[in-house]
Amino acid sequence: MYNLVEALRIVALLVKSFLPETGGKIWAQLGLNGLQEQKLANAAWGGQLEPGVKTRKGEPIFPRIEKEEKQEAPAKIKQAKAAPVKREEPEGVLIEIGDFAKCRLVVAEILKAEPIKGGADRLLKLQVNLGGAEQRQIVAGGSHSIMLVMI
Repeated sequence: MYNLVEALRIVALLVKSFLPETGGKIWAQLGLNGLQEQKLANAAWGGQLEPGVKTRKGEPIFPRIEKEEKQEAPAKIKQAKAAPVKREEPEGVLIEIGDFAKCRLVVAEILKAEPIKGGADRLLKLQVNLGGAEQRQIVAGGSHSIMLVMI
């Protein structure tokens, strides 16, 4: 029991700087006096508690918050189930998984990127290094995401 009370004493000292009321409540329930005079150096383990100190019963330091929504929740669930689920259709052209499997995905280092002149305000001309001495020029662009097209 001594170890528990000693640990709570140290917790009260440590939290008093940012939760002063909480530290004070813990300190009072431990039956101790003079929390404000205590220094951080007194948070060392052992030797700080006097024998025979009686703890006090007090209010919960962090009382439970009861939620009132428990009875309303089933009604909301029923309404949610009754409403039809609207699925968003993906933008753009979709391909079959077989066509996607034919694609070769490659990681490349972008060496140079510059806008393409002449009306294409969202297109970039990229010089990329595919590893080793292999370099390619590709065009990238798109309104929501970058799409790469091999030239």
